[in-house]
Amino acid sequence: MADEFAIGTLEPQSLDAFLDLLAHYLGPVAAPRYRWLYLGNPHGTARTYVVRHRPSGRLVGCTSLFPRRVAIGDRVVLAALGGDAYVLPEMRRRGLARRLHEETRAALGGELAFMFGPPAPDNLRVLMRVGARQVRTLRHFTCPLRGAWVGRWLRQRSAGHGILGRLVHMVPPAVLESTFDCLERAAALRFAAHRGRPLLPVERVDDRWDDLWERARPRGAVAPVRDSAYLQWRFLDQPGQDVRMLALPSPGSTRQLSGYAVIDTCHGRLTIYDLLCERWEDVVALAEGLRQIARNQNLDAATLRLDQGGPYVAVLLWAGFLPTPKPVPFQILAPPGSLAAAQAGALPWLFTLGDEDWSGAALNP
Repeated sequence: MADEFAIGTLEPQSLDAFLDLLAHYLGPVAAPRYRWLYLGNPHGTARTYVVRHRPSGRLVGCTSLFPRRVAIGDRVVLAALGGDAYVLPEMRRRGLARRLHEETRAALGGELAFMFGPPAPDNLRVLMRVGARQVRTLRHFTCPLRGAWVGRWLRQRSAGHGILGRLVHMVPPAVLESTFDCLERAAALRFAAHRGRPLLPVERVDDRWDDLWERARPRGAVAPVRDSAYLQWRFLDQPGQDVRMLALPSPGSTRQLSGYAVIDTCHGRLTIYDLLCERWEDVVALAEGLRQIARNQNLDAATLRLDQGGPYVAVLLWAGFLPTPKPVPFQILAPPGSLAAAQAGALPWLFTLGDEDWSGAALNP
């Protein structure tokens, strides 16, 4: 029986059909997203693979590789974040997602060393069947700032846990919340020495960020490169997203930077999309500055997502960021024998929400 589907790279003459397919998946953001993400990425233009239904001529599925320079210790390779994997609902359960990922894998190992990222659960299962490996576990870390949030968190987490659940539900919410608020104010005193360092708003990224990257990049971990061109494109030039970029100057100098953070507020929380710091005390100073911003906005908590064994986690735990129970698998797809993929899979990662292909990456703290 003849194969009714053809799979290959996106050709220029099929661009309009691809944008229609992408709009079916993403809605009206598809066209500006394509111009920004697929064409504008300073680390390279996207590689897109599509499924064509031969009888009708329609494009019915797609997936893409978004190039990203990745530092593995002292070495930098060009790899890719996978994204926008989609098959029209009426064409599913025909093995098309698997065939798309097989096409993707066949393209890896040359210019693009490997593909990486935290795919959606259904997509992860397909990727594992074509040879992907889960190499790390990401987790959300949340710093509670108000007793109301802690009360809700305790009641949710203790439900169905026997004596603990009954004890938590016996305590009046107002008592629980006021107790936490008192404890939080007392605990905050341990960060007093790190207060006073300003977080300055950023409108344009300059060469200070390249200098910061060279000084602060984690040498014992894997980290997608955060050079000035990428940061400007990713966070400040991105259409339709209103994130804030804040710089942490080095003590006594605004010319040199010790760190930065990219933040937004949603659902009563301060979301930290990205961060980079030179030293552990800079992480604490940055975290305290962000906590103060959240308190001033009367937010319940600050949250971010990191590799649970990666850079900054130990300091953030000490600073009051609590791990949430739901893990997020992180995978690498590469051809057999890939040395770069083996090295990247053996080390912790600095991988944030901002390293994904869109600032609206799903939050589930």
